[in-house]
Amino acid sequence: MKIGMCMFLWTTAVSKKHEKLLRDIKATGFDGIEIPIFAGTPDDYRKLGELLDRIGLERTAVSAMGDPAMNLISADAATRKAGVDYMKWAIDCANALGASALSGP
Repeated sequence: MKIGMCMFLWTTAVSKKHEKLLRDIKATGFDGIEIPIFAGTPDDYRKLGELLDRIGLERTAVSAMGDPAMNLISADAATRKAGVDYMKWAIDCANALGASALSGP
């Protein structure tokens, strides 16, 4: 079994500035981490994925759509489209990160 650590314990915006923490997580014996995806670009997540590769941490990703303006089952087509666009963005970011899975409420 592999064991991971959720970065929500420290931040919702993981970046290079967390490198020491990420190295400590790896040194403690964790196999991977869960990265929150709430802002940024796929390129930001690609760079983070490269850092995680160098450290040797596997990763999954998590995101959420609590905003009613992105309701995927809304009667309003524009609202549904906003939700679909957000999901596509989150998938693109998770893919760039090299995440093995994207989850969330």
